[in-house]
Amino acid sequence: MPKAAAGVHQIEEALNQVHIRQGLLAELYCETMFTEIATTEWFNGLECGSQVTVMHEPDFEFRDYEKDQKLEVETPKVCTTTFGADYAKYAFIKLDDLDKKYVCQYNLLRPAFEKKIRQKTLEVVEATIFNHIYHEAHEQNQGSTAGESGMYNLGRVGAPFVATPDSMFDLMLYDSGVLDDQCTEDSDRWLVLPKEAKILFGQGLLGKTVLNGGCNICTDARNGKMYEDLSGLDIYFSSRLPKCIDPITGETTWITPFGQKQGMGYTLDMGSFEVLRLEDAFADAVRILVTFGAGAGRPELLGFNYITMNIGG
Repeated sequence: MPKAAAGVHQIEEALNQVHIRQGLLAELYCETMFTEIATTEWFNGLECGSQVTVMHEPDFEFRDYEKDQKLEVETPKVCTTTFGADYAKYAFIKLDDLDKKYVCQYNLLRPAFEKKIRQKTLEVVEATIFNHIYHEAHEQNQGSTAGESGMYNLGRVGAPFVATPDSMFDLMLYDSGVLDDQCTEDSDRWLVLPKEAKILFGQGLLGKTVLNGGCNICTDARNGKMYEDLSGLDIYFSSRLPKCIDPITGETTWITPFGQKQGMGYTLDMGSFEVLRLEDAFADAVRILVTFGAGAGRPELLGFNYITMNIGG
């Protein structure tokens, strides 16, 4: 194509700008683990508002009965939980004209840029949700005396659960026991662990099993899922879980959520994507707005562990 006059913005360049494909939102849904550990049904039809109200089963009490006594009438207690697509994140990126002109094979950067958008979106969505969702877990599903009987140690501040190649399986059994106490369905139970915990599985019984003949419960881990139905849980790994230094022990600790799919709702929406010409620079810009939300509509189906790790312990 003949060279245009200096400073003239060419139509061809505008048409070749970085853009997000139509299927990107669907890919994001597939690649985030929240479509597997949370239900997306509660947000269907969400158009004129961002709020979702989930109704729980009515609660009532049985009373002692004696012959000929006057019965006491009770009105059932109906409980609801309201949450919504409350989070919004944006990116505003400049694409300078000189880069277009002088960077060799500039157009080859477009698929790489799109991949980066997908990666960064997943990162901010998962990190945001993981850092708040555990606050909504049922009080019985956390701490060193979890479960209806208080017999399950899931760790607490000052006394985190020490995960080792052997105790890791104890923790998973504890999580399953806590969910059993809540009369949770056996299907679609999950546990998310930090990626650093993968080595514990390799060093423990599961690693020895794999070395001796494969792994029938392993997956391709596209969205962080690596094991299916291990101690009754699907196991996921993530680098976006809350991580801190315990203020009493000084150990590095992680908050690792677990639950059943119907306990949490999730939605992700590519709120806006625009390519525009900047007025104060020789450049185009990509402007992205992403809105999303998650909430524990059934807190009794959500819990968390507070762990530290002893590699090789």
